[in-house]
Amino acid sequence: MFGQYTELGYGDLLVRLSSAYSATTGHPYRQTKLKELLRFLLRKGMIIKEGRGRYRCSSDRHH
Repeated sequence: MFGQYTELGYGDLLVRLSSAYSATTGHPYRQTKLKELLRFLLRKGMIIKEGRGRYRCSSDRHH
């Protein structure tokens, strides 16, 4: 999802989450569900908030 980027802004991250989810399931997520998904990923440590509106993928890929 992060590709070549080490960090993504909030808006870019939501766009990429939406694209990845749609590609996997064939169903789009709306804004509220995307925010819930982001909170889940943050709680599980899969995505780390680096600062105000900046996010990065956890270097520990074994979740």
